[in-house]
Amino acid sequence: MAGAVALAEDSHGQVVGIVHARFNLETYNNRFGELEGLPRPQCMLDKIAVLPTARRSGVGKLLMRETATEAQRYGCSHLALMVDWSTELRDRVEFFKACGLRSLVSGRDDDLFGADLETVLRSTA
Repeated sequence: MAGAVALAEDSHGQVVGIVHARFNLETYNNRFGELEGLPRPQCMLDKIAVLPTARRSGVGKLLMRETATEAQRYGCSHLALMVDWSTELRDRVEFFKACGLRSLVSGRDDDLFGADLETVLRSTA
């Protein structure tokens, strides 16, 4: 398993966003078991965060696009993530949907999201 971290900086060199992802050859997730909708290998996005002052500026989409591009370099075909429940979900879920992701858990729209990398790249262009 390999991993990557990417940072986004503003014009003054201040970090305004970060993403951490793992590139797995397995589709197993400790919480959900085998992710049937995601063929191997896949990218698990562990964390994406953008400073409140930099949100809605394209930083998040840029980080998602860079993650998808790097995942392709590792031979991945899909990306998955678990939505953070620690604060308001609505904006997060809307952001992930705008990046081309969809819920992978039947009957839920706020937990595990994923998509094929081509969809993520198209949606974040």
